[in-house]
Amino acid sequence: MKRLPYVRRQAILDHLKEVDLVDINSLQKQFAVSYMTIHRDIDILEMQGDVSRIYGGVKIQNNRGIHDLPIEERFKNNIESKTAIAKKAVDFVKNGDVIGLDASTTALQMCNFLLDMEITVVTNSIHAALQLSNSQTVNTLLYGGIVRKSALTLVGPMIYNFENFFNLTRSFISAKSLCAKGGLSDITLEESEVKKSLIRRSKEVFVLADHTKIDTTSTYTVCNADSIDYIIVDSQSALRHEQLESLAEAEKTGTKIVFADD
Repeated sequence: MKRLPYVRRQAILDHLKEVDLVDINSLQKQFAVSYMTIHRDIDILEMQGDVSRIYGGVKIQNNRGIHDLPIEERFKNNIESKTAIAKKAVDFVKNGDVIGLDASTTALQMCNFLLDMEITVVTNSIHAALQLSNSQTVNTLLYGGIVRKSALTLVGPMIYNFENFFNLTRSFISAKSLCAKGGLSDITLEESEVKKSLIRRSKEVFVLADHTKIDTTSTYTVCNADSIDYIIVDSQSALRHEQLESLAEAEKTGTKIVFADD
């Protein structure tokens, strides 16, 4: 039985963690796939910052960017901005809602302020599910899928079957980048697919974006600006002129801009 692409790529990473450096032809033989398939796997892992190519082979990338850090480390970055955005986002949640939360650290911050509400939360974040398990009033539905170890999230093709079982009042998602022309984009393909799933099932879509993400683009498109109902940003005063212009362009598509410090 052939491995799913994500499972195979995770196995490649696990192997590289043990040996540090490996010949690409050896990987092809080890995983019994075509030359093109193994190169496609390496291309994706390289784009995600997990590996780097060297002459004749590939090695694990130890100098990863912030997006590849464990979630505990990412949670510490821009903590005040994320908390402010999370508090503002919770103002839009009402008792009886069925909401979607992605696995972003900003959405995870929302959990602190949702514990006393009578709502249902759908998420692929194991951290969020554990945090919400302390509540007596929040029902939590966890996406089925493959565990992405670096972030403790569930991803993979099973999400397409699971999404047919729920309808969301609204979803709250974040990503690496947001701009008017490129829309919302991220650096991880599997996480992008989960965000798309939440968007498909939501009546309203909220994007949570601190000022560092505005007017930037990443590898994988999540959605266009016209698919976003609200963008919640930490502070207008923290934005450059170009970033304010990008948000103004998004407003022309019908998106509402909300500042957490208002």
